[in-house]
Amino acid sequence: MLKRLPLKTILRLTDLIDAILKRQYFPKAWKTAIIVPTPKPGKNPQKADSYRPISLLSTISKLTEAIILKRLTAFTEDKLVPFQFGFRKKLSTTDQLLRMAEIIRDNLENSRDTGAVFIDIAKAFDSVWLEGLIYKMLVMSIPDGLIKLMNSYLHGRGFTVRVGNSFSSGRTIEAGVVQGSKLGPQCFSIFVNDITRNQETLLCMHADDTAIMSTGVSQQEITDNLNSYLAELGRWPIKWKIKVNVDKRQAVRNKFKTAKQKLNPLLGKHSKLSLDNKLLTYKSLLRPIITYASPVWRAAAKTHLKKLESLQSAIARQITNSPWYFRNHNILKDLNLQTIAEHTLKIAKTFFRKIDNSTNAAIQSIPDYDPASPRKQRRARSQLLR
Repeated sequence: MLKRLPLKTILRLTDLIDAILKRQYFPKAWKTAIIVPTPKPGKNPQKADSYRPISLLSTISKLTEAIILKRLTAFTEDKLVPFQFGFRKKLSTTDQLLRMAEIIRDNLENSRDTGAVFIDIAKAFDSVWLEGLIYKMLVMSIPDGLIKLMNSYLHGRGFTVRVGNSFSSGRTIEAGVVQGSKLGPQCFSIFVNDITRNQETLLCMHADDTAIMSTGVSQQEITDNLNSYLAELGRWPIKWKIKVNVDKRQAVRNKFKTAKQKLNPLLGKHSKLSLDNKLLTYKSLLRPIITYASPVWRAAAKTHLKKLESLQSAIARQITNSPWYFRNHNILKDLNLQTIAEHTLKIAKTFFRKIDNSTNAAIQSIPDYDPASPRKQRRARSQLLR
């Protein structure tokens, strides 16, 4: 929409944003968000904490945030801990999973055990202590003018809740960064950047989710290391008014099965979609679920990988309405559809090229090995030689 504005209006908008940056003042009119409660999967809809508050902000406000974010990132990116992979360019959950998996596999090959504790910050974005966040920006030596602007942006915010076509009365926000904002994720990363560390454990973070890993020659050594770290960690959330979610439990759901059930009317024989559109639906919405993080697990046993091939073949039969006597190989060939093995190999080659060129210290510390060695046949890179 903004791209279609007349040049005169765009120039006025540019002057407005330039004035915001120079005066280090974020307009009060842009600080009120419309909150749309979005239900969390598998949660009780009768409970208030079963909803994720998504903030709807004005387009001009988000454009201004994007410009501020570019400046904030320039001063903080190199100062963020390398094991934080959330909200950062060229880093993903797959990168972090590879790092964890390779550490575990390397330990197994060297007769060492691995243990891990997974922690989650309760209401992560909503619980950020704003004064503490500003203090940590000062510690990071972010320029005073930018901190002053961020202080103006963070304080004096308000919201109304929208359910259907009904709106609540206005409320003020006393803590937390705005979910759905451009600046929120970077602010959160700054706030948790000084998380407790020690020599006996390894941290793997993605946003507010943290895995604490430890290795040792015995289970007792690992347990002692983890308990020692958790004792040290206990002081950090108290100091910064962070609450660790000790009661969180997550039931793992089959996302592919759920997605396929929803898409069956579009893929079945009674669907009015063309074959090309059915195939596009599968490639866009279902195949990414099957192949998620495939560079990490592609070296699994062939019996496991064969199940994924069968899954794709069943969908190919469904969208083509093929009779039972048609061979799966011929159906895939007619659809010009790669096997799961072929498709994940392509993904893996691209992924490892990116990994090899990464400048992130945590990725560079992933244990190195010769993928051609027979002992490494279950390692992630060995899949490239299959």
